[in-house]
Amino acid sequence: MSVKHMKESTGSRPIALFGTAHRHAAASYEGALAETRLRAALARERALRRQLDALAQQQQDSSNKLLAWRDEAAHHFAKLSRRQRQIMDMVLTGHPSKNIAADLGINQRTVESHRAAIMKKTGSKSLPALTRLAMAAAWSGVPDSESVT
Repeated sequence: MSVKHMKESTGSRPIALFGTAHRHAAASYEGALAETRLRAALARERALRRQLDALAQQQQDSSNKLLAWRDEAAHHFAKLSRRQRQIMDMVLTGHPSKNIAADLGINQRTVESHRAAIMKKTGSKSLPALTRLAMAAAWSGVPDSESVT
């Protein structure tokens, strides 16, 4: 059927299958689709940014807790006397009380008393806990027993 025949049969303008109206509708649909995709991409970006901000905040909180723990450790070790630091260093290097007493020329019971005082002043319940605390204090810049006069 030709355009002339279509015009005569419909009594109006010819119907074009890919005319201007369809092109405008397709362009409008493509624009809306592009806008929808853009909005979705922006939403994903905002969600990722929120996740990154949350991770950064967790890292900052963790860092603050670590610094507080180090400061607390330094505070605990500042309470120790010179002799207690000396005994603590020997205990942390693995020397038994009997050997510490012999090396320092003091009674073994005195060494045990110093060890008990060290554990109490630092709040440590075990030798590994004391070791962790000593390491944290060392990171904080607390002087070791050799530099204390």
